[in-house]
Amino acid sequence: MLSDRLLHNDQEYIDGLLENSPAIIEDIYRRHAPKAKRFILQQNGTPKDAAHLFEETLLDLYYYARYRSFDLQSPFEPFLQLLCKRKWVQALEKKGQRMPGLEQEEVLVISSTNMQDITNIVKEGDKRREIYHSYLQQDQECQDLLRWSLSDLIPADIAAKANIPEAQLHHKRAACMAMVIKQLPGAQQMSQVPDHDYELADKLVTHDISDAEREPFEARAKNTPLTGEMLRRYAIVFKLLQQELWAGSTRDGLLQTLLENRTAWFSLKDHTPSPIRKWVIMAAVVAICLSGLLFLSPWSKNIYRQFAPTKMLHEDDPNLATEQLLDRAEAYFNTRYFNKAVPLLTQVLTKDSTNTNARYYRGVCLVELDQQDAARRDLLTIYEGKSALQYDAVFYIALSYLKQGNKQLCLEWLLKIPENASIYLKVQKLVGELR
Repeated sequence: MLSDRLLHNDQEYIDGLLENSPAIIEDIYRRHAPKAKRFILQQNGTPKDAAHLFEETLLDLYYYARYRSFDLQSPFEPFLQLLCKRKWVQALEKKGQRMPGLEQEEVLVISSTNMQDITNIVKEGDKRREIYHSYLQQDQECQDLLRWSLSDLIPADIAAKANIPEAQLHHKRAACMAMVIKQLPGAQQMSQVPDHDYELADKLVTHDISDAEREPFEARAKNTPLTGEMLRRYAIVFKLLQQELWAGSTRDGLLQTLLENRTAWFSLKDHTPSPIRKWVIMAAVVAICLSGLLFLSPWSKNIYRQFAPTKMLHEDDPNLATEQLLDRAEAYFNTRYFNKAVPLLTQVLTKDSTNTNARYYRGVCLVELDQQDAARRDLLTIYEGKSALQYDAVFYIALSYLKQGNKQLCLEWLLKIPENASIYLKVQKLVGELR
């Protein structure tokens, strides 16, 4: 049997992740998910926290093994369990909770090399998510340019798709990369780096720099700490963003396999407020407040793109089939695969046409997909239904008109939102931009 064979060669767990083997991944869940779940439940977590963290851990391990020379020298079970513990303890520490002494069992049987691998996996996974989040904050023009640039397109084709001269490609891409870098945590000093240095970094990282430019720039990066740090960050952001945006069909298939196993091995009927969910909601509120800084940025030209980004957060549904559909839709929505989220949300509405979360987020998806008439039908239904999402729906109706260039109708809808609405601060900022 597969499970017996795996007992004697734990490296096959890693190979199974890399190949998106449904049988091996199911075996990982069967053998290891219950223990990880018990640990998280014992440490102030919920079943949904456990499901999300286990998926995130496997994805981080997948990326690490795919792009590095990774040799599993230790038994897979303690390695994976310690990786899950580290990630959960880190999540709790961000909230001021410390859980010392939770690793003794695993540390005894893990090699020093693999202990360092665990540290690297956690750090690299966090960094990749920070970079991708910063990428999503950029306007659509920058997102498109970076996505095309990090694919296998040749420079001439990238320039053609971006509608810019090929000679300006390094300059434009460096400007977008600089914005991603400057919005990362702890990157305040990166604003002091001249734009030309970012362009030289882009040329160096993409191996398209002349010796006349390369030699003095490398010397300056070696002797000037700020320039050297910028170059280091540029190379890391370029690499990790490329891994995220150009992952290929295997990674996409792996995401689907993980979602399928989540529903099979984790019970998501828990209605206890999730610590992670609370943190996400608080982070979203803070982000809205901080976003005022972005709205003043001189390089921001696309007003719609400044105000449109949002995250899907749904309440647990007592119907397991509906919960599974919503979880899959949420995963696609939050990675901007709106065309894949819409059919799943439609299935939810077919089962229950009164599900306001599904209808609201389907409306937002349709706005992003430029299907504005259909989007407004969904959002108008939410508005007229007087639900908690009533004025959020009005806001996206306004954005649907803004996306079509109709600022007057956008303003008319924004003025329907009262001062006591939770999004009123955001409304005021958008009205200020439009006027």
